[in-house]
Amino acid sequence: MRQKMDDTELVKLLRYLQLLIKSKKIATYVTLFLETVELNTIPLTRASTFADNIIILRYKIENEEVKRQLIIVKARGSAHSRKIQMYEINSKGVVFRQ
Repeated sequence: MRQKMDDTELVKLLRYLQLLIKSKKIATYVTLFLETVELNTIPLTRASTFADNIIILRYKIENEEVKRQLIIVKARGSAHSRKIQMYEINSKGVVFRQ
């Protein structure tokens, strides 16, 4: 959508969708795929004010092993952890490492 409209139009559209979705009491998940995630900036930062929660899932490869990470950037109304959480997916499901 960014290729078809400028940032101001996109922000207006997102705000309208947010108001419409909340008025209808619809739970919504929006995803964004990035090749790399720099944790000092969140893409389209003005749009982050629309979200109640922002969660980043990423991975890195170390010693030929996938290391999965979860970062809670924003959780409106919650005193959430600011730490990067390591996790794995195994036969027990999602397991967070200490």
